[in-house]
Amino acid sequence: MSAALIAAGCGSSGDDTTSTTSTGVSTSAGMSPTASGGITVGYSDPVASNPAQQAVARGQEEAAKEFGWDLVHLDANLSASKQVSDIDTLISKKVDAINSFTIDQGAADAVYQRASQAGIPVIGQSSRSKYIQSSVWNQQNFDCSVAAKAAAYINARTPGAKTLVIGGPPVGAITQYVNCFQDEAEKAGLDVLEKKDNTTDTASGGQPIAAALINKHPDVQAIWCYNDPSCLGAGNALKAAGKKIWKQGESDSGVIVIGSNGSTDGISAIKSGLMTVSYDINPDKVGASVIALLAKHFEDGVPVKDLPKDVVVPTTEWDASNVGDYVDPIKRSIDTKTVDVDGQG
Repeated sequence: MSAALIAAGCGSSGDDTTSTTSTGVSTSAGMSPTASGGITVGYSDPVASNPAQQAVARGQEEAAKEFGWDLVHLDANLSASKQVSDIDTLISKKVDAINSFTIDQGAADAVYQRASQAGIPVIGQSSRSKYIQSSVWNQQNFDCSVAAKAAAYINARTPGAKTLVIGGPPVGAITQYVNCFQDEAEKAGLDVLEKKDNTTDTASGGQPIAAALINKHPDVQAIWCYNDPSCLGAGNALKAAGKKIWKQGESDSGVIVIGSNGSTDGISAIKSGLMTVSYDINPDKVGASVIALLAKHFEDGVPVKDLPKDVVVPTTEWDASNVGDYVDPIKRSIDTKTVDVDGQG
């Protein structure tokens, strides 16, 4: 199945509980692949309230429509035990494939094994497991290149900047990204003052954490966050403390504030001067790529074992110099030529 056969667009945000997008007729996991619909894909969403995850879900929904497939969407809400229960539910529904962003690999491996034993292929999102056949990654979770770019961005503007780090919930992909940034910051010569985690995944949770850090380190020159909501909270905390925030090309001084996800709240924060940069994980393309990858099996008959092991969706850097070109991920029309599922190997 070539990427050119996927023409997915993103619309309104996904449900934050449980939803089924019906575009075809469901079949059991044991049935042969078909090119005329009849496939049901189960999606274990780590946290459906997150705007980026909503765009991932919408990308899957719109791509699934191209083939007349169904999508069953379950929200784990950052609970590892709920994710296991959700995937067991998908197995009992005899879906044809499962894709999942793993919250806790130790907890999830057993249920992924049960899916494999039931003959249901498991596609990961920024996740690895011996029971995951293939995985679709956003660039920041695949390697340290995005973290290195962020560290270089800071150092190019404020060499050796005194930097605060706000991490997130104890999810493998998030932990890896935070560790990557700390390693790359050290390589770039930044002075990392302290790290605290925002386990709420929200701006309201991030602001008091940032405020306490800023109060403790009033000489801070940069704040790096694992996601946009945390940095939105940090921007508000800096504003409350009377500190200036760097706005590329307009006020090239102040505290550099770097987030990630490329969500609409992050972009609004860049425009209003509360954030400096957001790294857009292109979640709409992540979602569409999951379906495009599965279509290589169900539509083209490629054996699951021969699917690419890793498909990586590149990241886009937004700051005040180019933010005028930004489009909300859940409103984007996917250019089929850019949905590349040939993989990294």
